[in-house]
Amino acid sequence: MRIEYLELSGFRGYRDKIRIVFGSAFTIIDGRNGVGKSTICDAVEFALTGTIQKYGGAKSDGESVSDYIWWIGDGDGPEHRYVEVGFVDGNESFKVRRNSIRPDTAEHLDGLEGRLCDESAKPSEALMQLCQSAIIRDELIAALSLDLKETERYARISSAIGVVGSAELIRRAQNVHALAKEARKSIEKQTEQAAEARKMAVSYVDQARASMAGEEEVGRARSALTELLGESDSSRIVERASLRLEQISEEQQQLAFARENIAIANDERTRLEGLRSDINRMQKQSSDIEREIEQISGRLESGPSSSDIQERAKRIALLAELGREFGLVNCSCPLCSSTVDQQDYEKRLDELGTVARNLDVDASKIAEQAAREVRLRIELEELSAALNRSSQSAEKIQANLSSIEAELRGNGFDEEVSIDEIEEILSSLRTYEQTIHELLRVVDTSRVKQVLANAEAQLFQVSEALKGYEVRLARANRAEQTSKTLLDSVRRAAGDALDLRISRILPLMSEMYSRLRPHPKFTDIEYKIRGDLRKHLSFRVGSDANINPQFVFSSGQRRAAGLAFLLSVNMSMAWSRWKTILLDDPVQHIDDFRSVHLAELLGQLVSSGRQVICAVEDSALADLLCRKMPACGENAGKRISLGYGESGSIRTLQDSYVHSFDHRIFAPQDDSLSA
Repeated sequence: MRIEYLELSGFRGYRDKIRIVFGSAFTIIDGRNGVGKSTICDAVEFALTGTIQKYGGAKSDGESVSDYIWWIGDGDGPEHRYVEVGFVDGNESFKVRRNSIRPDTAEHLDGLEGRLCDESAKPSEALMQLCQSAIIRDELIAALSLDLKETERYARISSAIGVVGSAELIRRAQNVHALAKEARKSIEKQTEQAAEARKMAVSYVDQARASMAGEEEVGRARSALTELLGESDSSRIVERASLRLEQISEEQQQLAFARENIAIANDERTRLEGLRSDINRMQKQSSDIEREIEQISGRLESGPSSSDIQERAKRIALLAELGREFGLVNCSCPLCSSTVDQQDYEKRLDELGTVARNLDVDASKIAEQAAREVRLRIELEELSAALNRSSQSAEKIQANLSSIEAELRGNGFDEEVSIDEIEEILSSLRTYEQTIHELLRVVDTSRVKQVLANAEAQLFQVSEALKGYEVRLARANRAEQTSKTLLDSVRRAAGDALDLRISRILPLMSEMYSRLRPHPKFTDIEYKIRGDLRKHLSFRVGSDANINPQFVFSSGQRRAAGLAFLLSVNMSMAWSRWKTILLDDPVQHIDDFRSVHLAELLGQLVSSGRQVICAVEDSALADLLCRKMPACGENAGKRISLGYGESGSIRTLQDSYVHSFDHRIFAPQDDSLSA
């Protein structure tokens, strides 16, 4: 199963539609950074799984990679946005097309997993695992280099080659263990509740037994109870005592009700006294106001009005002003023509001004009296309204008080009875009632015996229930331990089977390592698996295999070893029918010497039947890879260069097939040369 073509439209950095046809054996893609080489790998993974695993669950500013799946650059992009991958299997071709980020919305996805994987041996989430193992990115090489933890390294390779059915068996064993553990917790809780119930039942039995009395004590109690109740016959004293207790209860209820009514009546009397005091005060105040209004009205009616006095004062003031304006005429007053000297004339004019001012004062006083009368009348109205409200409230309180007093008299309580007296009676009744209860408890042995019998029966029931729960708890503990043993056994068996497969497959890792030659001195690498349930996979180099390469290899050497590890994982997936390996810039941290070894190794993979799609940045390295690949057959190898077109969108600058060398290229051309 190989990839035949990839068609993109509006996917990530590819705005315009582009179709890339791959060689049946290999395809080498080159181009500078940012021209969409990595996007080719992303597109294949997105078409198969609906996600891009290299971003994981990363989020930033509330966004994730799902917000950047489709074109978001300048312009609206194409109307139809999709990713389509074509596959070929012999003479049969099929495709998968995805235009949504929803995992279940790809077209022709049904049956794809069955074509790419062996249904009888594939692990869970096979397509996701297939992409993780078949698409080898630079960041994956760095993450899965020798820097990887030993447990994570084991988990990685075990996830790739897994034991058929082991994950399902482990999951079922885990479910059984979880159910057994939950059942044990439930029964344990029920057992604790039963133990608490038994403890309470024992307490009830002890109390009932403590209540039992001897015959002599019963006789004394019967005599005392008979005397206390004033009975002459003690044969039915229990019934009499019970009846008397009922009567005492009714009396206590009546007394409590009377106490409450007396308290309410006292409060009502206090309120009524306050209201009556307010009514008397308001009535006296109303009488005073009415008298003052009557006096003011009489004065205002008997004299001139304020306006008349003001008019007269105005005229006198005007007369004085005219006198000063005209002055004496031939030593005579211009108003009355009487002879008068100037000094006397001025004096009389001043007297006229004084008269006018006095009249103004009188007018102001009269106006103030009138205003005072108005205010008093308003105050009288408000006071009358308040007096009316207080009178109505007093009437309601008096009616309520009369009702309470009538009810008290109807229950036989005098109006003068106090709360203290009621409390004293209640206290006496409580003491009387308690004495009857204590004596009755001793006298009524049959009732105590019945209580004891009931308590003992209850104790027997809860004790039997507790025994049952304890048996069930013991079984639940054994079941939980058995399920835990089963789970450990399944895990151990799966681990042993996986170790056996790893022991057969990891030599492939050593072979890949030796071909890449990451270290000039340490040409071989060995592995070690340790741990029972938590497995560790470690690597060692050196003649005695006692050197940890993680601490002696350079960054590039560790990544070369990591690349060998990833290639071996891909080669070890026996359940995979997909013979394609996609490498995204695998030589970014590897020097030229190891790049040549990688090219030779990829050539060997192509010769063994693998389809290799490799993206690099350097065009010279792309030429080297093409020369190292065996281009056998028509359309077997391709060389593609990516770049930007005139519109700024990504396009293919070069798309050509790589042809194999002519087998006669090194043959002699004539006899002389051959000689």
